[in-house]
Amino acid sequence: MSSFEQRLEQREAAYRSLVLKAQENPAFRELLKTDPARAVKEVLGQDWPEGITLDVIEETDTRCVLVLPAVFAAANDDELSDDDLELVAAGVMMTPQPKVSKLHLGG
Repeated sequence: MSSFEQRLEQREAAYRSLVLKAQENPAFRELLKTDPARAVKEVLGQDWPEGITLDVIEETDTRCVLVLPAVFAAANDDELSDDDLELVAAGVMMTPQPKVSKLHLGG
């Protein structure tokens, strides 16, 4: 199993825990929408990292949401970098901020 597949499984497990609690508990569902960092702490026991935005989008009868994770470029797919290890700490995979090598402004 590749490191990306492992990160995806960890992320899916965390997602599942949050969604199941939100389905069973209307108050938690509201908390997840209004203060997702606090909701994550409540369910997963982990603080949400500063500097990383967590967006919660509620699906409806007429809107389905598909989230594509960031593309991770790794020299060796079997090993995680120190940055990647921090992102999957305690089994929670967080999407990193993109690394910008050059700033491009304009059209």
